[in-house]
Amino acid sequence: MKKNICFVTLGCAKNTVYSEYMMGLVTDSDYMLVEEPAEAHVIVVNTCGFITAAKEETINTILALNDYKEAGSCDFLVAIGCMVQKYASEMAAALPELDLLLGSTAYDEILALRAGGSEGRGRQQLAAADGLRARNAHSFDAGLLRLSDDRRGL
Repeated sequence: MKKNICFVTLGCAKNTVYSEYMMGLVTDSDYMLVEEPAEAHVIVVNTCGFITAAKEETINTILALNDYKEAGSCDFLVAIGCMVQKYASEMAAALPELDLLLGSTAYDEILALRAGGSEGRGRQQLAAADGLRARNAHSFDAGLLRLSDDRRGL
């Protein structure tokens, strides 16, 4: 039985192209594309980390989409893209809602997801997935971490 997958694209037109590319990859797979996150078993957020406002939007979107996991309709929440490429370790620590993080060089990895979860990838391996290393050229804004805590009511 096919599982439903939804792509949520944030940021620039390049991210739209990458999301469309990933959608093309999954069309002949174990997944059926859906437009509404409420209908999805897997939600993939194509992140943007270019400016502070984009980082805030990414965090808020991830936290909002996590509501579908809490409601039981979504089994797997994935972040992919440039924000993950830059801040994988920080995001893994600050956003336990995420089941998998993949950087901007891992769009082809979306097919490694299987209907029951990720093939052999545990949460403890997220930051190292596919050789991904958080780049610390720019430090992750501590205020964004507080934003995620505020959204959760911590």
